[in-house]
Amino acid sequence: FVELRSLLNGFPARLATEDLVRAVGDFAEFTQGLTSINRRAMLVEHDREVLASCAVVLEGVDQQLRALKPADALACLAEAVTRVQDLYGRNTSLDAYLRKVRKRDLSTLSAAELEAETEVLRELLASATAE
Repeated sequence: FVELRSLLNGFPARLATEDLVRAVGDFAEFTQGLTSINRRAMLVEHDREVLASCAVVLEGVDQQLRALKPADALACLAEAVTRVQDLYGRNTSLDAYLRKVRKRDLSTLSAAELEAETEVLRELLASATAE
């Protein structure tokens, strides 16, 4: 990125098409390299473990709601949100959710809202798994 930036800063106001195409192509190769780093087996395994642990904790939300223990259900949801932070940067929809949920006070959620929030998080985790 730094090399591309310095290269672009060094170009005259009017860039030759070939030079721009080459610079952008090099940058595209660089970003592809970063993608392959994110796909390393160790990271994939870590992500699977985080997803699995979040699924277990979200089951706890359901169990606590069935037991009419909304405070315990809330604690489970908060734990799932904390755990899923480890996946930040892997999925744009999940990232948007995490940014939004950081600004919210989950402790004000009713039992029905807790159930709905749990389902939203489950769906996001499922879509993150599909990628």
